[in-house]
Amino acid sequence: MVARIDRRKEAYQFILDKIKKLEADFVYKTNKSGEVSDIVPLLELDKIRRGIADPSLELIIFLKKLLRPVASEVEIEAKLLKPFQPRTPSPK
Repeated sequence: MVARIDRRKEAYQFILDKIKKLEADFVYKTNKSGEVSDIVPLLELDKIRRGIADPSLELIIFLKKLLRPVASEVEIEAKLLKPFQPRTPSPK
């Protein structure tokens, strides 16, 4: 059985690999008024990297937009959402 800490580290590696594929030179986008609208939450990424936090729903939504050119929503959910959902007991 894979420990939760290992799943978190795998989630971080998935994020890192996909961001590298983007070959983008931006960290944030601005909205029409020039204010930052989307920021890669580096503190959250660091917690995932160290295996001490699960990816948040907000991060997953952000990454679905950011990684659209290199990863499908299904792939993102499989790596970042499903491994961290509570397991339902199997029927007896």
